[in-house]
Amino acid sequence: MFTFEITPAEGPTVATVESLPNQKAAWCYVEFLATQLKTKTGARIRVRNADGEIIIQAGAPTAVASIAWCHDLSCPLKRPRGDD
Repeated sequence: MFTFEITPAEGPTVATVESLPNQKAAWCYVEFLATQLKTKTGARIRVRNADGEIIIQAGAPTAVASIAWCHDLSCPLKRPRGDD
């Protein structure tokens, strides 16, 4: 279980808990969450593991940029929008 805390530049922090197989999957979910934010500038995403330890902390722009660096060509985030 991973807790994802999304803190926009303005407004309250929102949290969601997801059951994912590992930390790599958690990072992929961070990338996905970042793409869903209306305003990425100043937004931060923090992830805690089941023990409450922070395992990921990133700015939304960094998470979105990392999609381009990923070597997994089957990643659905690499598809242009509208290809669903």
